Amino acid sequence: MAVPLVAMLPLAHGWAGDQSLLNALATGHSTPGTLLAVLVTNLGSPQVVLLLAVLLAAVLWWRGRRRWAVVLLVNVLLVSAANEAVKQVVRRPVAQVQGQTVRTARQAHIREHLTVQSPPLPRTVYAFPSGHAAGSSALLLSVAAFGWRSPRRWWWASGAAALVLLVGWSRVYLGAHYPTDVLAGWCLGTATTAATLLTLRGVARNRD
Repeated sequence: MAVPLVAMLPLAHGWAGDQSLLNALATGHSTPGTLLAVLVTNLGSPQVVLLLAVLLAAVLWWRGRRRWAVVLLVNVLLVSAANEAVKQVVRRPVAQVQGQTVRTARQAHIREHLTVQSPPLPRTVYAFPSGHAAGSSALLLSVAAFGWRSPRRWWWASGAAALVLLVGWSRVYLGAHYPTDVLAGWCLGTATTAATLLTLRGVARNRD
């Protein structure tokens, strides 16, 4: 749990290649790439992550896996609160793409009408860490942990890792975050998942 939190400290100061990598990925989009990025990034939006967490928790509760249902919901709520707290402490401005972004009318239409928009909040929006990366990693790591005792655990883990990476890529591709914002989001999601699972283990031991 401590390792990803410590790893966030240098990321808060940014990376020399942040801007150049953002510019490279966010310039010269193709329509299929934009569509894929928007669809993937929607999976990591706070609203969708919370909705998926509630639905999965309901299924787990119905199947008698109530501890895991609680873990899932608590982890998603915890990472959301932690993400907002870190944003207000670091206060990194939202990423800005430098240079000409090649975008067709169709790509602009995809971004505008297919992207799940976050609700307006009465506060300044900051970039570090990426909420999409943090929320999706917390949700998917919880799912991977739940499936770890399954004979197909490597499928669970591989699928979760692939989706986490895709959501992170989409945030940089769409010009919404610097790479270090995404890395910090992954670190935060890993830390809250570890904390939630350790708490679950402690509660289970005390009851036993």
